[in-house]
Amino acid sequence: MKLNFFGFNINIDKKKANHSFNNINDIATNDKYNYYIADIMQTIFTGDPYPGSFGLTKDYVFVDYYTLRIRSVQLFKENPYARGIFERLLENEINSGLSLEANPISLYTYLEEEETSEWIQKVETDFKIWAETPELCDYYKQKTFAQLQNALRFTSLVSGDCLVVLRINPQSKTPQIQLIDGSNIQTPLGYECRKGNTIRNGIEYDNLGRQVAYYVRQVCFNESNFENNILNYKRVPAFGEKSGRRIAWLVYGNNTRLLNNDRGEPILSHVLYMLKDLDRYKDAEMRAAVINGMLPLFIKKSEGLGSGGLEYGAIRKKTIEVGDADGEKRQLTITSNLPGTIFNELNAGEEPISFNTQRPNVNFASFQDAIIDTIASSIGLPPEILRLKFQNNFSASRQANNEFSVYLQKRNYLFAQEFLQKIYEEKIITAVLNGDLEAKELYQAIINNDIKTIKAWTKASWSGISRPSVDIQKDVNAMATALEYAIVTRDYACDRIMGKKFADVARELKKEKELMEKLGISSKDLETVSGIPIIDDDSAKDDNDDEDENNLNNKKQ
Repeated sequence: MKLNFFGFNINIDKKKANHSFNNINDIATNDKYNYYIADIMQTIFTGDPYPGSFGLTKDYVFVDYYTLRIRSVQLFKENPYARGIFERLLENEINSGLSLEANPISLYTYLEEEETSEWIQKVETDFKIWAETPELCDYYKQKTFAQLQNALRFTSLVSGDCLVVLRINPQSKTPQIQLIDGSNIQTPLGYECRKGNTIRNGIEYDNLGRQVAYYVRQVCFNESNFENNILNYKRVPAFGEKSGRRIAWLVYGNNTRLLNNDRGEPILSHVLYMLKDLDRYKDAEMRAAVINGMLPLFIKKSEGLGSGGLEYGAIRKKTIEVGDADGEKRQLTITSNLPGTIFNELNAGEEPISFNTQRPNVNFASFQDAIIDTIASSIGLPPEILRLKFQNNFSASRQANNEFSVYLQKRNYLFAQEFLQKIYEEKIITAVLNGDLEAKELYQAIINNDIKTIKAWTKASWSGISRPSVDIQKDVNAMATALEYAIVTRDYACDRIMGKKFADVARELKKEKELMEKLGISSKDLETVSGIPIIDDDSAKDDNDDEDENNLNNKKQ
């Protein structure tokens, strides 16, 4: 038999070759095959400073996604640590939903500044109405766009990935979003895909390795006749046959995956056993503490001795009158133990001993924190954020907050590119094609499939929640200094501190100022240090002109 090993052809005699060696030193040097293999094994670098130091080497080509998903779901339902991680991620990443900030590139749109502002305001208003109406944005007509963001992110975190399918509402002609749990994307048994294509883990690839379709498991469940339940699979194409636009894609919960991995793994897949064991440890300590509380003390006895029962201790006696079956009445004495019973009828040689098992373990809290810190760092979270404990000084807490802001900035960008931006582009394209938005240049770009122009018109940014400041006064002073030296823009300052755009803040301030002037109310920003109302230059000039005119008339008289 010939074996190609690292580019060398080796003739192997199965009868003579000895393959049953356990140690490299046991290889027979007179066997040419074994001697060659031994030489290769001694010279190849595998990361082991000495043989076997790394341990078992695993090949992750075949991943049991099914087991990982059901274990991840089980931890979410049963494990308080896992649930806390998911809740913390959703609260900070999505919260009430990432908001749209349209920002078309005027170099390609050929719009003036005023026209661009009008376009942005109209587009954002139209998208907001669509996003806040479940009947328009959700295929099942149940969730708003913000709720769909939470559902998508949660499913991708727990299951590893989630399938997004774009549908068209037949009434409004606007896109609707259908979310399908990644656990339902499976390879059909015995299914033959199109010529030249292959199926791996429920995903169909063409001959170039591009995803072209997904196979969704569908169960026709009949409660009355379980035997007639049928398991079907539906092929969902990734691109529209006529439009060529993307209509289905997978969103992954963990983006740190290898290029050759078809599916996403749950974000906690690498720490499932740690979370399970930590929960077992917590339950054991808690049960030990309960048992310790139930057994306050016991009696240490010498041989042959024994005291009376608890009825000789601190007790409460009460006599009540009861009736017998024959109608006669008699007195009944009831004895009950008081809390904290004291044994005062011990025999000689007996001694009360406190039942103390040293439980719960005094080191449990520090051990628990160490494990949680390890888990937090493995998924990119500062431990202070995950445990919601900010016990250090201001600088340390602020640095933890800054590190988490870096994580959120990356996470928001990835989520926007994977989901939000694609939805926004499809919403704008359908609105232009339906005539809801007027943009001739964009319409021609859609017809001609001018991707560059389409991207320029639909360019946008997505902002998450404005996380509360650790010390807002310090942050405001720092931002005011940065504005004074022209380091940042007012739009950036408003977004960092209040989570709003400067244009929106300015419009709201203008309305408030007009209302206060109408009601005759002045505020701090309209007064001097002495509390005197600030008069506009135009108003002061008009008052001076009126005063000069009155003085001139008096002189003429």
